[in-house]
Amino acid sequence: MKHTELLEFAKLQNICITIADKTGCNVAIMGPGGQIIASSKPERIGAIHPGAALILDGQIDCFDVTEEMARESDVMLEGRSLPLELEGKRIGSIGVAAPLAESRRYSAIVQTCVTVMLESEFAHRNAQTRINCSIESSKRTEAILRKSEKRLREMSELGRIGYWYWDLASGNVEWSDQVYKIFQLDPKQFIPHIESIMALSPWPEDRHRDQELIQSVLQDREPGSFEQRFLLPDGSTGYYFSTCQGVYDDQGGLLAIEGTVQDITEQKQSRLALELSESRFRDFASSAADWFWEMGPDLRFTRLTGRVEEVMGLSPEQIIGRTRREIYRDTQDFDAPHWQRHFHTLENRLPFSNFEVRWVRLDGGFRFISFSGKPFFDAQGNFLGYRGVGGDITARKQQERELVHLRNYLVNIIDSMPSILIGVDNSGIITQWNKEAQHSTGIHFEEALGKPLSKVFPRLKQELSHINRAIRTRQKQMDRKRSRQEDGEVHYEDMTIYPLISNGVEGAVIRLDDVTEQVRMQEMMIQTEKMLSVGGLAAGMAHEINNPLAGMMQTANVLKNRLTDTRMPANLRAAEALGLSMEVLGAYLQERGIPRMLDDIQTSGIRLAEIVENMLSFARKGEGGGSLHDLRELIDKTLVLATTDYNLKKNYDFKTIEIVRDYAEDLPPVPCESAEIQQVLLNLFRNGAEAMQSHGGRHHRFNVRTRLSKSRTMARIEIEDNGPGMDESVRKRIFEPFFTTKPVGVGTGLGLSVCYFIITEIHKGEISVVSKPGKGACFVVSLPIVPSGGG
Repeated sequence: MKHTELLEFAKLQNICITIADKTGCNVAIMGPGGQIIASSKPERIGAIHPGAALILDGQIDCFDVTEEMARESDVMLEGRSLPLELEGKRIGSIGVAAPLAESRRYSAIVQTCVTVMLESEFAHRNAQTRINCSIESSKRTEAILRKSEKRLREMSELGRIGYWYWDLASGNVEWSDQVYKIFQLDPKQFIPHIESIMALSPWPEDRHRDQELIQSVLQDREPGSFEQRFLLPDGSTGYYFSTCQGVYDDQGGLLAIEGTVQDITEQKQSRLALELSESRFRDFASSAADWFWEMGPDLRFTRLTGRVEEVMGLSPEQIIGRTRREIYRDTQDFDAPHWQRHFHTLENRLPFSNFEVRWVRLDGGFRFISFSGKPFFDAQGNFLGYRGVGGDITARKQQERELVHLRNYLVNIIDSMPSILIGVDNSGIITQWNKEAQHSTGIHFEEALGKPLSKVFPRLKQELSHINRAIRTRQKQMDRKRSRQEDGEVHYEDMTIYPLISNGVEGAVIRLDDVTEQVRMQEMMIQTEKMLSVGGLAAGMAHEINNPLAGMMQTANVLKNRLTDTRMPANLRAAEALGLSMEVLGAYLQERGIPRMLDDIQTSGIRLAEIVENMLSFARKGEGGGSLHDLRELIDKTLVLATTDYNLKKNYDFKTIEIVRDYAEDLPPVPCESAEIQQVLLNLFRNGAEAMQSHGGRHHRFNVRTRLSKSRTMARIEIEDNGPGMDESVRKRIFEPFFTTKPVGVGTGLGLSVCYFIITEIHKGEISVVSKPGKGACFVVSLPIVPSGGG
């Protein structure tokens, strides 16, 4: 039989329609010359497809029609065409009309299905022809039939078709060699009998086939056919196609049933695979969306399937025939940008995905719904409408809202912390960057995210090894009081690295805390302790000095009396005993200036006693709550102390500085700790002296004034020098701990900060400075007249 004889319109048309229903694609079969001889769209039958002719001639193995080609052609539709082969010969071509991406996916499956169907039809016709020939021969003579067994066997092997003969009386079955091959059985070990053959199909539902076969042959003497599955020796399932007809005696009684067997396992498996693929597609589609929808060219709904009523509260009948604008008009602002973009997409016949709306149901509830759609066109490119899916995303939106809320909450917590917090992964890439990190570096979160830590925060580059160690060992790493230079100053920070594992991703969180003030305060406390120790030492030394000083002054006074008092009886007796004249001795002493020297010793001793007393007062601890003191007296005592300060290193002598006093007469006593106020004043005098010395010049001067504030609640002390002054940047920081303009090793930067602490914290007063470059400086100390907390 020629292959072209298989191309019968009715069967081919049935094949096209069947496959089109399964896949949703248009299917066509082209014969010689590229003519369409069968199609799921009957109106296309008879058209000539140019690509099909090229495939049939063997020039190409596939032919793709793009969307643009389809628009320009009156015949071709968008899709793919493949060869249609039978027993190694091209007898035509098969075409799948659909969007190109879909046709490429389905074309090979459709090609296989059509080929399997045609092969089955071809095999069935060949087998039927042989059976008919065999039946005719058997009617002539059984002997001739037996003699032709060899030829039939050869023919069956050639056509891969097995022959069987079932004797109903004995149950014995004769098989040709090809049947053994189909069932993969050894003729020497397997004896064909109806029972042993039935055992090859152990499924209960298949046990009734023999009775059904006998009844079929008895009722209808026309040849029949059936498909059957069987169990292969390796445990897999095979399939065969069998034709059959009855063998009758002269009276018409049924003697046997004979037929042919053809292995269709591959075709059956292909068909099952196609059905499984279709089933999977349906399952995937149903799980990917809650419902399917379709619109006509007027954008009115024409079809709905799925959970649309459950989600939206509207039945399909309430939606079909209406546009989306009509359905949503009571709940949506169509002038909103997202709706305008959606309408623009529809007007331009473009696909869209994940278009979200908030739908309010008739019962007052609401749902968040997402839509995706794709336009479809006919063969001529005419717009036919949209097809798409819809889904309820309410739960997802609520989860997203909760996640956003939680994330914002955590970000706010992180950003509110005064520490620098930086998150990195195990490659050193930044994953988190809080506000303090942004403030410290000037780099925003968006700029830092995803960048290497070593580039965004260079001073942490040397810490990458510690970060990797924390991640690797999952143990916290700490580095206390790390020093660094910033704007010419030393700053300190604590660094802590916390290992972090989140969602299987390893990383670390770096925390940096500026502890500069803490370190400086600790150093200040240490320095204060030292100063207290020095004060105690000074007090001890003052006590030790007092004893020999008193003896020296007493001895000098006695010596003066014994040498110069000419009326003292003891002096007269001693001089007379030695033959010495007191008048001559007095003249000698006056000539040598001895009395003047003794007076100088006495004066210096008295002055030294005052200095020791001031040192003791300065070193003495405060009087608790403070007592009333005359500020003028405290200033004068401090100036006496200051005049003893001669610094060779700085080459200044306080005694050379002019002191101009301007004390207010109406200034009442002030409650204060005298030693602490003296400490403040002495520090201000020393700093002023050093500043004037650095400025050069010969005439240095302090203007010291006391005043009563306008509110008459504060006593003011003003100490003004004629030194170099200071600019605004220095003036603002003059009271900061450790801030100094002196060279390294000269000043600690603690003096004025201690003064600020004593005046503002201990005495609840105020201290400030007024200065300009080249105009000197004026420090103003204000102390409350009424004690803090007093009535």
